[in-house]
Amino acid sequence: MPQNRTQLKKFNLRKIIVDYQVILTNSQFWIHTLAFCFLFSILIAWNTLSPFYLMNYLNMNRIQFGWVQLLVYGVFILGINLKELLKLQIEEIIKTGLFLTIVSFILSALTLIFLPQHFYWVIGNILFFCLSTGFIFYSLYRKAIEMPKKAPMATTMAVFSMSQNLFGFLGSLMVRKLYFK
Repeated sequence: MPQNRTQLKKFNLRKIIVDYQVILTNSQFWIHTLAFCFLFSILIAWNTLSPFYLMNYLNMNRIQFGWVQLLVYGVFILGINLKELLKLQIEEIIKTGLFLTIVSFILSALTLIFLPQHFYWVIGNILFFCLSTGFIFYSLYRKAIEMPKKAPMATTMAVFSMSQNLFGFLGSLMVRKLYFK
């Protein structure tokens, strides 16, 4: 904690640059970070699109919209807890989860584009996506953060957080460009 520090460290720009270089050149960090950020951007895209799809297109009221969102994020939380119940190795979780997530993303996108009037098909695929995303979300986060062992955790978190925020913005922007042509 700052109040426990007895000495102030000298600002070392060279060390900061080297720390960032270690992180930015670590391919394993980027594989896990980009996978996490891609899933995060899709969740943000759903947050952006869902009011317009459910309330405007399907004419749901606010209560129905709330119940659907409760179901969607409840299934996401179920996916997080499913990971704990299965007691798999982290590599198995990521491999299985990424496959299921990619399949469910493709199905979700196709049903939203070509069958938007079929609520149960759309929401079923979105629920499948949220379950598989919840299943691997923490594992991807953990692997990304633990990868650059030679860099300080604060620098790793700064790069990871910046990437996550950028992808969240891009997910929302993508929906805006696609939906509001």
